[in-house]
Amino acid sequence: MASPLSPKQIDAFKALLNEKRMLLFKHAQETLSHEMVLSPDDRFDEVDQASSEYMQAFSFRLRGRERHLMSKIEIALRKIEEGNY
Repeated sequence: MASPLSPKQIDAFKALLNEKRMLLFKHAQETLSHEMVLSPDDRFDEVDQASSEYMQAFSFRLRGRERHLMSKIEIALRKIEEGNY
């Protein structure tokens, strides 16, 4: 069965997927390098503490989404390599 995509198109898709994977990996490294802790100063003001906790939860949710996207990218790259796209 002939591939609906040319080798040049396949290479372009692989390059896009690899680029996105590297950006996600870089972002994950940057996130991990910044500590996800609440500032001791925020404990004195309930509003500041709630805001800090919200931002921490939001960051964790984003990391979960990025992890899911990374998994999908890995699957797509594997399918391309296997010729099962």
